[in-house]
Amino acid sequence: MQWAGPRGLIGTPDFKCLTIYHDDPLLVEQDKQRMSVALGVPEDTVVDGEIGKMKVSAGRYAMAHFEIDPEQYGDAWAAVCGGWLPDSGYQPADTGLVYELYLNNPEEHSEKKHIVEICIPVKPL
Repeated sequence: MQWAGPRGLIGTPDFKCLTIYHDDPLLVEQDKQRMSVALGVPEDTVVDGEIGKMKVSAGRYAMAHFEIDPEQYGDAWAAVCGGWLPDSGYQPADTGLVYELYLNNPEEHSEKKHIVEICIPVKPL
């Protein structure tokens, strides 16, 4: 936010906040898991220093919408990966990014809830 604010990127139509997970927590030790904290910005945004650019590619994604307390993220992931996915007829795709898309500022929510979408690239079984 310190980088995006002075560049006038916060509050634009393209602005989104997300966390991208590069490793499966069931396969990679917690201290070795990689993630990227990202902001959706216009494609022509110039980056510098430690700030890089990546693109979430188009494709088929399972998207699950939640309104949760901060301690319920694990339960939300379990509902998608352990609840919906096994009976869905889909499996995780080999390509694409797994991410959480944050849709609100919890401080502005009447119950301080986090409104989030969990997005997983999928392919048919």
